[in-house]
Amino acid sequence: MDTIIVTVGLCVKNSGETLLKTLESIVSQDFPKEDIEIIIVDGGSQDETLEIIRDFILHTKIKVSVLFDEGKGLSTARQKVVDNAKGSYILWVDGDVILANDFLKKQLRFMRKRPFVGLARGKGEYTESGGFVGDVQNLLFSTLDIVYFGATICKTKVLRQVGGFDKRMIGAAEDVDIKTRILLLGWQSTINKEAKFFHIPKDTLKNLFKQYSWYGHGDHFLYHKYEGLIKIPYRLPPYYFGWGLKLSKKAYNQYHLKKAFIIPFLCFFISISWCLGFLRGHIQGYGHSIKKPEIRKEALFAAKQSLERARTRKKF
Repeated sequence: MDTIIVTVGLCVKNSGETLLKTLESIVSQDFPKEDIEIIIVDGGSQDETLEIIRDFILHTKIKVSVLFDEGKGLSTARQKVVDNAKGSYILWVDGDVILANDFLKKQLRFMRKRPFVGLARGKGEYTESGGFVGDVQNLLFSTLDIVYFGATICKTKVLRQVGGFDKRMIGAAEDVDIKTRILLLGWQSTINKEAKFFHIPKDTLKNLFKQYSWYGHGDHFLYHKYEGLIKIPYRLPPYYFGWGLKLSKKAYNQYHLKKAFIIPFLCFFISISWCLGFLRGHIQGYGHSIKKPEIRKEALFAAKQSLERARTRKKF
């Protein structure tokens, strides 16, 4: 019986423009193909996504399973991966991410040396996108030290230990939710700066607006689920603009590109998009069914303190 080490979880919807590059980066990994399986969950794509997947299956030796979320949303899609994964690790890859050839190998090596780490994101690198809007996005993304599920490896047992994804969440922020519960259980999350990946950015401000409005809508659910997790003042445009100033300096020092100084304005735009999405979630009552926060400030503070202590350990 074959032993699967890593399950690649790929949850997609209308990703036809970028999906092929993502899939090519997965099959190009410097890692034994027989130790990998890919589980793709489609969220009801109306473009050429499914056609690309079918063609891909015909030309790869890696075991591929295709599932569908049946219109129930991203949390349900991710949970289908968890429920069906045979690997000891799940590598989450978004449909707009390109992995370096040694990404998986470096992520596994990183995790095996750190038994207390439940999940680790790779390090996003800057690459020219062919457009000004995309280039500024990539400069921004390359400066972020935030653990989200775009290119993140998790221990499968940890995802199951915390109860999996919250299926009440139909859209974004499902990764923030499960990461929070992982931290509350005493596991750690971090970034492996040796494992590189590249992000394919949104090509227009309209598409960028849709993305961050979607994030704001998802965060409205978390606002009701966790007391103190979503601090609204820190998401407002003035704060984001100031945050963008710091990130622009960091990006310029690293890449010496003048377009880095547009980052504060991009952050301002992102904040407006997020706020409108958050407001839409409030108007729709998304998360209002949670009458009282399920997780209190005290628990979140304890999880944060645990993470800070973990960062002081030499092995971390």
